[in-house]
Amino acid sequence: MPTTKETEAFVASVVWWQGWEIQPGIRTPGPNDVARMMSLCRVPEDLTGKRILDIGGWNGCCSFECERRGASAVVMLEPNPPEATHFERIKSFLGSRVERVRGTVYDLDPKTYGYFDVVLFFGVVYHLRYPLLGIDNIRRVCRGEVFTESAIIDEAAMDASGMLRSADSISIQMNKTPLLQFAKDREYFNDTTNWFIPNQIALDDMLAAGGFAVSHSVVNGRYYSRATVVGEPPMLTRAHEGFDYGLHSERLLGPLSEWASPTPPR
Repeated sequence: MPTTKETEAFVASVVWWQGWEIQPGIRTPGPNDVARMMSLCRVPEDLTGKRILDIGGWNGCCSFECERRGASAVVMLEPNPPEATHFERIKSFLGSRVERVRGTVYDLDPKTYGYFDVVLFFGVVYHLRYPLLGIDNIRRVCRGEVFTESAIIDEAAMDASGMLRSADSISIQMNKTPLLQFAKDREYFNDTTNWFIPNQIALDDMLAAGGFAVSHSVVNGRYYSRATVVGEPPMLTRAHEGFDYGLHSERLLGPLSEWASPTPPR
């Protein structure tokens, strides 16, 4: 293990987006607290033998934490070039075996990536132009659980004038109705990378529409949930995308025979 001084010098040389205890008593200074996200989503402390997919992992700290918790293999899917996130430097410093793949949730295909026991879906869904397609793609490769963290409009949302206001002051029905707020430009915190910001009910329902049973969901500034694969997405039996699957969905999602089967009950 590197000395305290060596670790402190390394931490100071990296631009961090994630706050993580890289070594006992030494934390990286990023704003996204890895331990808090994992705790609020209820990611198990013991991931022994699990194959993990971390979507949009940036620095890789959530991936490295899964490896620390005993995962047998971790794949981090990240669209940004590795030099932008310092991933390879961090991986080398830690002596990690995490595999980094440059790509997005839209690339997920079991023929390419295989199947995963656990999927981390942190800070991604509201950046997607096609959020349900992203969730469907996760369902294609997930045979166990997905843990989701997201921006949320339950506590505050943009009103028609572009001002940030409490949700209740806009409408007392906002948190009782599944809603996604569309951001066409910089409306959501002056960030052009956002598309649809959901409320808790909507994101719970979107995961359910993708074939996951949400067992835990909480809003604490942001959204955190744990969900388990339960079978084919309801759309496959109740909508055109299902009974005309070959026409509507197969080109996007591949043959149903290639989808992951749910993890058998234990």
